[in-house]
Amino acid sequence: MTKKLNAILRSLHKNGFNNDLIQQAKAVLESHATSNQEQIFRPIFYLLFFGYLDEDRLADVDQLVQQYRPWLDINPADWAYVQLVVEYYRQNWLTALHFADQFCKHSQAEDYLSQIQTNPFGQIYPCDAWIKGYLAAVFLRKPRKAIDFLERFSEDPAFHQESALRILKEIKDLSYLFVSLYLRKIWQRFSNEHFVLQIFKIIPVDQLHQHEKEFLAELLLPNIQEKPTLEGGKILLHLERYKEASEILPQIRGHHSIIAEAKFLAAQAFLEIGQFEKAKIVLEELQQIDPTHTEAHILMEILNPMVGEVQEVSSKLHEEEEELLASAIYACIRYLQSNQEELAIFLFKNILFTMEPQMNESAFNMDKLKTYIEMMERRANKSSFSKLLKQLQLLKNALHEKHIIDLHHL
Repeated sequence: MTKKLNAILRSLHKNGFNNDLIQQAKAVLESHATSNQEQIFRPIFYLLFFGYLDEDRLADVDQLVQQYRPWLDINPADWAYVQLVVEYYRQNWLTALHFADQFCKHSQAEDYLSQIQTNPFGQIYPCDAWIKGYLAAVFLRKPRKAIDFLERFSEDPAFHQESALRILKEIKDLSYLFVSLYLRKIWQRFSNEHFVLQIFKIIPVDQLHQHEKEFLAELLLPNIQEKPTLEGGKILLHLERYKEASEILPQIRGHHSIIAEAKFLAAQAFLEIGQFEKAKIVLEELQQIDPTHTEAHILMEILNPMVGEVQEVSSKLHEEEEELLASAIYACIRYLQSNQEELAIFLFKNILFTMEPQMNESAFNMDKLKTYIEMMERRANKSSFSKLLKQLQLLKNALHEKHIIDLHHL
């Protein structure tokens, strides 16, 4: 690599893609256009190519490709890759898929992949070609083609978790067949717990089919049980593996804040499997660690009637009930604002059961969330709970912003 090439790359790092850099790169390209110094020509060509694309300068892209067509003609894998990228950028999926197939054919025939050097400065990326081919096949609803490309890039060392998440965002609203096949493959490739929780932010667990949940649980459970972590416990709760979660979460060690969160989640797990006494013990331990833990206090108040510790009626009970319920709804709002929708719904569900004792677990339905809020508002109105009514209005707004309910039809 020449001093001029090094200078161009340093300029790219320092100043980004700019006219001065373009002129320098063009000069280097022209001086090496007829030479055999591929290690200089190729990265400079792709630096300009991707730089123009990033700035939406398609006319410059076309001019660059035409100017160096002779070089592309004798390098068919490069020609196929360039055409694939351009057609993909223009969302011409059928043509993009054709050139993705051509790239695979030429790169294999020429043993091309072993010749090129991967670097971050515009070099050709085989993994990128396979990903674009996969997405084109998905958008065209061609599952066999999609699987072929998925098998290629999912095992490539250049395929990273960031790319996996970006692809999932692209396909999450398409046919569940593609989503299911993709999830299984990337879970096998990246089975760390932090990555799985990031997946749940894109594809909520309640949108997964039961067989996906079982597949993931069986894949992760041995490692989670061997090395209990807070994130592993959260995953088990997401997957409704409450028994395993209740065994894992009490084992968590670490900073006070981590232990406190683990105990609060463990209490939820015990509640879900009906072990109310154990839930109460864990909450008491949590309150010793953090006496100011509002959510633990709320859950304990909800739990007390279940273990026979019902408060005696007093003149202050009416006010205390409103204060408690308003604080509980406020906690739901905080969870929603911090992207912990599942925890918010869990807490809301328990608040609802407290206000409407005739309801049971099987009666709760996410589709009826609007009806439940209206029910709570009517009860709050009858009791003149103005503070609670205000918090319920804020909750409705938060749920609307998260697209969980449609406020216009509430």
